[in-house]
Amino acid sequence: MEILAPAGSEESVLAAVRCGANAVYLGLQGLNARRGARNFDEETLCRTASFCHERGVKIHLTLNTLVFDREMEEARSVIRTACACALDGVIVQDLAVLRLLRECAPALPVHASTQMSVHNLEGVLQLAEMGFSRAVLARELSRSEIEHICRHSPIEIELFVHGALCMSLSGQCTLSAMAGGRSGNRGMCAQPCRQRITCAASAKPDNGYALSLRDMSLLTPEYMGQLRRAGVASLKIEGRMKRPEYVAAAVTAAREALEGRNPDWQALQSAFSRGGFTDGYYTGHLERSMFGVRRQEDVRATKEALPALQRLGQREYPGVPVSMELCLREGEPSSLTVRDREGHTAVALGDTPAPAQNRPTTREDACKALGKLGGTYYTIGDISTEIDDKLMVPLSSLNALRRSALQELSEQRRQLAPIPFQDWTPPLPRHRTKDKPALRVCALSAGQVTPGLLKLCELCALPPRALRTLLESPLGQENLHKLAVRQPIVSFDDGELRRELSALRELGVERLLVSGLAGVRLGKALGFTLIGDASLNITNSRALEEYRELGVGESTLSIELMALRIAGLGGEAARGIVAYGRLPLMTMRACPLRETLGCRRCREGTGALRDRQGHAFPVCCAMGAAQLFNSETLYLADRMGEIQNIDFYWLSFTFESGAEALQIAREYAGEAPADMRGGVTRGLYFRKVL
Repeated sequence: MEILAPAGSEESVLAAVRCGANAVYLGLQGLNARRGARNFDEETLCRTASFCHERGVKIHLTLNTLVFDREMEEARSVIRTACACALDGVIVQDLAVLRLLRECAPALPVHASTQMSVHNLEGVLQLAEMGFSRAVLARELSRSEIEHICRHSPIEIELFVHGALCMSLSGQCTLSAMAGGRSGNRGMCAQPCRQRITCAASAKPDNGYALSLRDMSLLTPEYMGQLRRAGVASLKIEGRMKRPEYVAAAVTAAREALEGRNPDWQALQSAFSRGGFTDGYYTGHLERSMFGVRRQEDVRATKEALPALQRLGQREYPGVPVSMELCLREGEPSSLTVRDREGHTAVALGDTPAPAQNRPTTREDACKALGKLGGTYYTIGDISTEIDDKLMVPLSSLNALRRSALQELSEQRRQLAPIPFQDWTPPLPRHRTKDKPALRVCALSAGQVTPGLLKLCELCALPPRALRTLLESPLGQENLHKLAVRQPIVSFDDGELRRELSALRELGVERLLVSGLAGVRLGKALGFTLIGDASLNITNSRALEEYRELGVGESTLSIELMALRIAGLGGEAARGIVAYGRLPLMTMRACPLRETLGCRRCREGTGALRDRQGHAFPVCCAMGAAQLFNSETLYLADRMGEIQNIDFYWLSFTFESGAEALQIAREYAGEAPADMRGGVTRGLYFRKVL
């Protein structure tokens, strides 16, 4: 299995390579999910590529953020640089970037970032159909779920095995953007989840940091064996923002675990931890022990451990196997041919062997001299010899042959073979919208849907169970043509999702609001008309068209997209926004309230977290996982005229009663005056998002 190490700087690359990483992942300055790292420019990237390829280490480029229309040229420039530096793969989140790669550099492998929130087999199969060669799975999966995906996946699976855990499913967190305009989906996360946040109205004390998880670590021989048998292709270490010493410690531990040895856990924890590590997701033990913060003693331990950690990776790691062929013939110059597994061949010629005066050169003598590769990154795979009888060459000549051949081989290995690049600009017509956007409703429960509400809206979407309840009533049967099923944000069991959607399709439901790629594939197979949810994170014109080509004819735009950018979107696909509701800030598998508050209080609507300013953030589990909602409600009834270029808008009801939902819908429909209640927000539509 590949050990894939993080590299936020050239020093981290050196640490990773010398400690035995098979590959590194890194980003150019700009469009990548760790824009706060030092990162690379074109000059340092090509230099790094040459250094890594010489040592048999691959480079995966992170182009794994959402992009805006104005950034498409920058994305194209990054791809051009990746081709010039002959990189081994590009990690992608945005479907617009995927299309750029397919058109500009079809020979460059593309990996699906964990930011795409793929956490089940249906999602992986959809990625394969789209041309991805590798999927980076969500970090929240259990061992059995990983094994199920690997067993049936037609593409490589990459899995995080060490490093920081986000509280939210990657790609489904807007907390940083809402708190301060710094989008985690665009590599600018300010980590507000690591601040003091407590459980409101808790019967039990918590640690005061209800959204801060410990770092994960699966670096044990037992877990490595399980992952190898499961078929995982790449073991990923998180940490592009961390020091080279951390990279060295993590890669060393991964190498030791892969080789069946127990790593030095004290050194690994000293390099960086938040009070220790957790394997909770992998084992399925989602307990309070998963939570932790960076303590003063952790900081002191790191400071004390740095001198020892700096001694890791002081020498080259022997990761490049070579074969050698020595030829000593009477009357001919001695020759040594060296080959690597990538097809490079180097030949060195030396002195003509002399007749042996005393002891002739034997195969054992030759192999001993040629095998002295200490201090290099080469290791001997096989040595063959052809030595005529009674000939002798000095050991110094054999050493010179070895040095000369390996020097030539290294020169060949460090040469970059650029990948073909062809420029391509996506043609997109101007979008033509309706005169008046249609009103649509998302509800969490059947009780929120009333006759008056259905009369005002064009479409009403509910989660599977709530929709089944509504369909059992005369109101649901009479308005079947206005109803849609909303795919849960999280569906770790895609078999259950298929059964739920199939049952609703048989009941006559024709439209599906898809939250991810698994829903796209399942929805098409079951014959649904597909509508994209805001969780698809669409922020540009090309991504809208890409989803349309996948069968999603209408899509809801990202809640991180400003009104000015919405107005400029082109293309033929219908698009809409979320115009009302408690916006989801996080989607979580490890519920922060279950241990301290219990599930009953949540079901009663009293589950919430509280920040340092005293703001309460409700938690709800209606969409397949615990979701953290904003403390304020998005309200735009009095400003809808300022958002242009949309075909529909959603009113998202979470904790409202049926009467409250109807009143709000009347305000948006113009049947009642807009009511600026307390505790409302305009979201990010009129704020700058980095």
